[in-house]
Amino acid sequence: MDELRVDERLIKECIDWVTKGEGQHRGAKALLEMLRDAGYRWRTPVKIVMHNGNYEADLDDEYNDYLDKQACRDDVELWTDYKND
Repeated sequence: MDELRVDERLIKECIDWVTKGEGQHRGAKALLEMLRDAGYRWRTPVKIVMHNGNYEADLDDEYNDYLDKQACRDDVELWTDYKND
């Protein structure tokens, strides 16, 4: 599994920044809190499963192919355009 190393103080600063003021963003705050909480539970491996509408990475072969191309940084459109090709 890939590993993410995150400075605890930095993630706290980022959460504080997206919690109030001009940087306020509920979605970014939720993602940062999930990342922080996964770090707190460092003994438990984390699996991130992407989904887009009714398509889920571990259930849909076409979406898997799309995510593989994104991971390789291939020049692909957004999922909504890709699945219609």
